[in-house]
Amino acid sequence: MPSRKIKTSPWWFTPNIFQIMVTPEAIEKSELPSPLINSILVTMVHTTYTTRPRKANKSWVESVYHDGVKYLLTCYVDDNAKMIVVTYISAPKTMKIKPKKR
Repeated sequence: MPSRKIKTSPWWFTPNIFQIMVTPEAIEKSELPSPLINSILVTMVHTTYTTRPRKANKSWVESVYHDGVKYLLTCYVDDNAKMIVVTYISAPKTMKIKPKKR
């Protein structure tokens, strides 16, 4: 008899690259080049530990590490088209190094 606690994962836990879409507003606001956005999405598909919720009723923030830089993607699930829609890409900010006081 199978266990009741074992649940199948929803389709957005293991999407392919064709099931992730970025809105044009997110591309304009992020001001990142298109090849970099595409490689961030590929990295998002191949991550092993994701922060996607089991019940994706609302949007969530997913962190993606690409080339040692952390990008934050605001996503939601469109069930009609079976797509993960990225609405905002948070580009990393440059760190200001303060001089040490003597």
